[in-house]
Amino acid sequence: MIYDITLWGTMMIRTVISLDQQEKAWLDSVAKTNHISMASVIRLAIKEYRKKNKMMAMTDINTLLNQTKGTWPEKDGLKYQIKIRNEWRTK
Repeated sequence: MIYDITLWGTMMIRTVISLDQQEKAWLDSVAKTNHISMASVIRLAIKEYRKKNKMMAMTDINTLLNQTKGTWPEKDGLKYQIKIRNEWRTK
């Protein structure tokens, strides 16, 4: 069963996760040390994970762009696009 709750003005969906004993003990310890709930630790971990993956995706895109820059033989892609589109108009 899913329960919707509002936390700090944000609608949240309650979910259940399964942890082994070591993961649960670590989660309890982090929550206690930081004086926050286990749910807050999990939310923070998810936020950091998503941020890291977004940065990795951007790095991958930038790497790909850097690796492929200069491979277009026409030099100026915009001029080429205008030229080819003008050909379509004349037909």
